[in-house]
Amino acid sequence: MLFGVLRGPQTKWLLNVVIGLIYAVIYFFVFKWAIVKFNIKTPGREDETDEVVDTDEVTELGNGIMDALGGKENILEIDNCISRLRLVLKDTSIVNDALLKKTGSLGIIKINENNIQLVYGTKVEKAAAELKRAVKNSK
Repeated sequence: MLFGVLRGPQTKWLLNVVIGLIYAVIYFFVFKWAIVKFNIKTPGREDETDEVVDTDEVTELGNGIMDALGGKENILEIDNCISRLRLVLKDTSIVNDALLKKTGSLGIIKINENNIQLVYGTKVEKAAAELKRAVKNSK
């Protein structure tokens, strides 16, 4: 509509559609070549080491986060969004910030006395899965 579709064929708007399709094909092949040639990480092409493995083995990361949060007894709920680990705790005042930083947390946000968010960035799914596994398997 921006190129004069309503004014009729005198604006030659159909030429813009054809040029747009040609550019789309060129962009597709140029970017595909660059991504494959230089091994550029795009969504869906991450390293396999970042994958969440579904096992019952408790890892050091899961135990470290659980210990920093005050143990299994202090954790009520574990959830995550795209970059943050969202937790409901009995008491956020006993959380060890320095220990959380050692687990790879990029930031700690204390919402109130029961809610806390830990920023892990793109590694949040792995951290959440390992924390859930550590809480489930701890005695």
